[in-house]
Amino acid sequence: MDATPEQIGQAVETTGRSLEVETAKALLRPMAHLPKLGEVHLGSYYQDFLSEKMRELDVLYVGRNTGKFGDSEVKCKLHVLLSCKGFPKNRAPIAYTVSSDEIAEYRMPSVLHSIESSVSRSQLGAWAAQRLLTQMGHPVGRSTGARRRIVGFDVVEEEKGKLKPLGDRAIFEGLDSAMKASHWWKRATTPTGYFSNLFVPVLVLSQPWWSVPLDDDPAAPVLEHCGFVSSLYPDDSAEGKASTLFCLVVARELLDRLGNAVTMLLANFPEVTARAFQAGSYIISE
Repeated sequence: MDATPEQIGQAVETTGRSLEVETAKALLRPMAHLPKLGEVHLGSYYQDFLSEKMRELDVLYVGRNTGKFGDSEVKCKLHVLLSCKGFPKNRAPIAYTVSSDEIAEYRMPSVLHSIESSVSRSQLGAWAAQRLLTQMGHPVGRSTGARRRIVGFDVVEEEKGKLKPLGDRAIFEGLDSAMKASHWWKRATTPTGYFSNLFVPVLVLSQPWWSVPLDDDPAAPVLEHCGFVSSLYPDDSAEGKASTLFCLVVARELLDRLGNAVTMLLANFPEVTARAFQAGSYIISE
């Protein structure tokens, strides 16, 4: 094949491979002057619980932190499961959104988690989702006003001055991979020896996307760099059932902010877990 270095570079960019390395570096950067709390793996694998086939996960972050509850240690472990998707210059992603008040189960997103106590698990997962979104500049809650949820994706391609829809397959594959990986890691790390565990799926896109409202919001489509999906997803621990699962969606331009948000989540994780254990539940402060 007769190709130039520039053509090869452009082709690699569309695969998302360089985006994977950028993502890994962004997750490690905030810990440069801190004790080594986390590690990042490129090209790890997990088992798809629906097909039972092995699938590759682009980036896996595993963070560990320990706090105190009385005389006892509170050991916490954070898994962030990231899928990266790149796009050529003539293609653009689109996200379809609805108001947070439109559908009840979307009002307070919750991260997949496990905890070795009887405290309110849904509150701990909701705290994690809200903390991430707040750190990313996309808070959710009664005091911050309604935020729009992503309920679908599409990709459009510019061809002879017109936009041609290509469907959502490219983006859905990344979203699906991150979500399934979170279920697999939860199952693979139970029991873990850690008091509390969080499993956060993240979809990283190489460019911002057009956010298109589908409900009665009169706003025109706008470019977005951060958003989230919160929808029913098959639960591998209960055949025939589903649970509401959260996935953060981030554009390349916000990777450094993502790294800081993940580090802050890990730093506060033991304290919040200890408070949840002490109170029997954790009420989110808005």
